[in-house]
Amino acid sequence: MRLSRIRIKNYRSIFDEGDEEYALMELSPSGNYIVGPNNVGKSNIIRALQLALRPEGRRDYSPELDMPKQKKWAYPTITLDFEMERKRGPYKTLLRYVDEYERSVPDAKSETFADQDRVRFYVKHTTEKDSRQELFLANGAGSRKGDEELLEKALNQFHEVVRLVDIESGEDLDSLLQRGFNELFAQVLSERFRDEIETAKTHRENYRTYLEEDILDSVDEYITKQLSNHIPGIQSVNLSPKLGTVESTLADVDIQMDDSVETPLHLKGTGVRSAVIQMIMSFIADASRRAVVFAIEEPEAFLHPERHASLANELESFTSQSDISLIATTHSPFLLTNDSEAGVFTVSKNSVGQTIVESGSSRQDSIRRAKRLLTGSRSVPTALDIIDSISDTCDGILIVEGTTDEKYLKSAARCYPDGDLLEGIHIVSAEGAKDVVKDTVVLNRIFDGEKTVHALLDDDGPGDKAHTVLTSRLQFDNNREISKYSRWRPKDGEDVEAEDLFPDDFIEAFAEKQGDDVIEGFGTRNDGTRHYELVWTAKDDFTKWVDKNADIDDFELWYDLIYDVRDELGLPDIR
Repeated sequence: MRLSRIRIKNYRSIFDEGDEEYALMELSPSGNYIVGPNNVGKSNIIRALQLALRPEGRRDYSPELDMPKQKKWAYPTITLDFEMERKRGPYKTLLRYVDEYERSVPDAKSETFADQDRVRFYVKHTTEKDSRQELFLANGAGSRKGDEELLEKALNQFHEVVRLVDIESGEDLDSLLQRGFNELFAQVLSERFRDEIETAKTHRENYRTYLEEDILDSVDEYITKQLSNHIPGIQSVNLSPKLGTVESTLADVDIQMDDSVETPLHLKGTGVRSAVIQMIMSFIADASRRAVVFAIEEPEAFLHPERHASLANELESFTSQSDISLIATTHSPFLLTNDSEAGVFTVSKNSVGQTIVESGSSRQDSIRRAKRLLTGSRSVPTALDIIDSISDTCDGILIVEGTTDEKYLKSAARCYPDGDLLEGIHIVSAEGAKDVVKDTVVLNRIFDGEKTVHALLDDDGPGDKAHTVLTSRLQFDNNREISKYSRWRPKDGEDVEAEDLFPDDFIEAFAEKQGDDVIEGFGTRNDGTRHYELVWTAKDDFTKWVDKNADIDDFELWYDLIYDVRDELGLPDIR
């Protein structure tokens, strides 16, 4: 039994407006990814699932939060379609109950959804906090209701066989256990190891009896005898050990990890803790006899990008079981692999604050749109184009914002007296800071450790945004994989661009030669050095001036930069 379709209407930012309709998602059995910028409503899709399937420990409906502010009297409705691929006993029972209920609904078609091995679960809320209505839609009857007793019986069976496992971005195992995940885990263990659980119950009872009869019994007799001397009428005192049930004990597990030193899981890094959660999810997917819907926010959080593609494979492997559904929000283009059949949905928000959920006319179209949203670039090159641009003999790749950066680096290398400073480095000139993000992501994915990659950015508005995307959203390592020019010339109140690595008097000599109109403006740092803003048309002339007039002293900061970049790329120190 698998979730096959989600329809959300009038929930938070998801509502009808003009030609734009509610969110309708036809899901892939191989997993589904929801992609989009921050604050466009991706999480609202996960929250809608939480509201409909009500996992333990999640909040209830709040009209103030959940009804769309843009529309009056717009009541949230969530409709979930489940399809049966294999008919285990509990699913057969559910289909039978739903079929009986559908046939009790006025004006329903003679062929029920249950006849098609499908159930359509519907949840509606109105203006009151406790206004929840849930039912099964009957084929051809809209949201009309049938017999209440038949509905109640079918709903009880539905909630017995369908569970939602929702995991927030970066959530750890302790948090999951505190809100009911342990109950599901224990239930799965009970289903998978039924005979062993019964044996454990027998051992528990024997253990309890031994404690009571062989240890505590003597204490009982002593206390009873002494107490009866002081308080008449006391016939016996019994001390009984408090032992949790086998099920509750299994639900309250403690995890230790041994990697030369035994360490509790909670002391491990976030990436390790997330990996353990994924493995427990994998066990649940493999062992559960229920229909489980995994709804995961940013599963790649705290994982290095080189692990994202394998993470996608692991997540999608859960869906090999016909009872498992997977929905994940992501900011990582690496999860969107071309060789899987997972569905891809892009999410955006229009001018009136309405969330728009789209899927492309083809899966490749959806992936291209999603990657464009994630990288901030409309021109994501093909792998072949990128590979062709990289020298086979290089060991490391340095990505810079533009050709002027590349020219400064090559001029510095030519002026260096003791060997080739750029030996083993291939420089990729992007088309601005946004393109640096795209090239960094793509090249890391293509070369996958075969060649190391380092990105170099201006410390200005566009550079800061690109740096935030790479480090905070995509988890690239600051300094080791990404640097800003302010690493070598402290910002100290002013932007730091490539030209700031040259001495002030060198730039002033260029302005004196070319004319003051080549400088658009300047700012003074606290240490007295200046940030000169060259007009765009003068930058090409400045690169020629650098190549012709700069000496070793003028390139001092550039040499420090190249030394550090070589070190980050793992290349030999040639100083």
